[in-house]
Parts: sequence; C-alpha cells; structure tokens
Amino acid sequence: ARMNLRHRSDIKELMNAVWHLLPKSPGYPLFIDKQIYTWLNSVLVSNLINEKLTNEELSQEWNTDSCGHWFMDQVRFDVIIFQFVDTWCETTQPAEYLKLLGQIQNWLRKSPSFIWSIKLAERQWADWKAFKGKRRTSAPDVRSPVAFPFVDRRGGGGKLKPSARSDNLTLRERQLLREEKLKEQQLALKQEKKAAQEELITRHRSQSRSQSRSQSRTSFISQRRMSSPLVDLNCLSLRSKGRASIVSSSDRRRSQQLELIE
Repeated sequence: ARMNLRHRSDIKELMNAVWHLLPKSPGYPLFIDKQIYTWLNSVLVSNLINEKLTNEELSQEWNTDSCGHWFMDQVRFDVIIFQFVDTWCETTQPAEYLKLLGQIQNWLRKSPSFIWSIKLAERQWADWKAFKGKRRTSAPDVRSPVAFPFVDRRGGGGKLKPSARSDNLTLRERQLLREEKLKEQQLALKQEKKAAQEELITRHRSQSRSQSRSQSRTSFISQRRMSSPLVDLNCLSLRSKGRASIVSSSDRRRSQQLELIE
C-alpha cells in the first residue's frame, strides 16, 4: 500500500514541486549536492522537532542517501523524500502525505535564502574523495565526477560567483543519466507488479473464505428447513388428536343427556 502511494499522481506532483523549489548546484540544473541537501535536512528537522543536527549527522545522512555519489538527481531525491514523508506520517491515508508535502513546500519558501559556497564545496570535495577511496570502484556515473566540477570565478566587489564547466553535461553523462532513470523505473514496475500479485492473492483468499462461510450458512439453513416440517407435522398431529378426543367426549355427554330425558 505504501509503495502504491508513492506512484499516485497527486503525491508525485507535490514531490516534483518540492524538487523544483530546491536550489540546484551551480551550472548543474539537474542535480543537488551535499550543501543543498544538508540545508534541506536542517530546514525539515528544525520545523518538525525544533532541533539542529550536527555536521557529523548531516554528513552521515548525505553519504547514505546519496549512495556515495557527489551529486543527487531527482529520481533518487523522490525516493528519499517519500521515505521521509512516510516515516513522519502516522497512517497511510493519502491526505496525510499530501498535507506534509504541502507543509514542506511552505517551509522551503519561508526559510532563509540558501547561499552556496565554493570554498565549502572544495572542503567537501576533499572529504568525498577520501570517502570514495574507501569504497569499491564502480561503473562511471554522472553523479560521481572525476574532477572537481566547479570553477572559482570572482566578480566585482570580491563576491564569489561559482559556475560550472562550460559544457555542463556531456552526451555521455546524459546517456548515463537516462540509463539510471530507466533502471529506477524498471525497479518501480517490478515492485508494483509484486504488490499487485500480493493484493490479488489476498483477495482470492478472502473470496474463498467468504464462499466457504456462505456455503456453511446455506447448508445450515437447508438443514433447518428440512427439519422444521417434521416438527410442524408432529405438532399438527398432536393438535388434531387433542381436538378429536374433545369432540368424542362431547358426543358422549350429549348421548347420555338424551338417554336421561327419554
């Protein structure tokens, strides 16, 4: 039931709205990075439980939710935001999911504006490379760039104006991104089919149980009907016998009275 909620059109629409409200990595409009994700987590936690997460907790959340990648795309984000909403909803009513997603949008609109820092990105890049080195090598992925993906350009007034490489996404990267999305869609279809099969089995079991109950009730009623006429006939025979005895006794009395008169 919960997986079916994730694929509802109204819930998907609100998750998509949350994604578009998030700031994106400079020069990479299809991705968010650790800075953006930790800012989002801070906004959510502060509004839900009025607490602050430590930097270590935020880093652990990012490493787990991003699957060890440098970037996170919308496909992965939809999975994570649904899990978050599902955790905080007490029931599986769609209205409760929609309400919380609407609240998240309001929190993002009212939160302080996000300021992306290239210096923080450089520190995070060094940490990520060390963390990445502890993991097994994986296939090339657009979410895990080989080189630092940002360029430090300074504008007037000494302000940092971070920008990405000029080509943004190469043809190979776009192809890898499409392959990742296709894998996610195939996995979602498998889960939907599994859920549908389980639901069909549950319905079949419930129908068989209801049929067996109705059959037992029908047999019980038929037995009652078969036995009731016998009882009625017996009662009628007893009543007729009683009436016959009463009639015979009254006839005797009348004959005796006539004899006396004569």
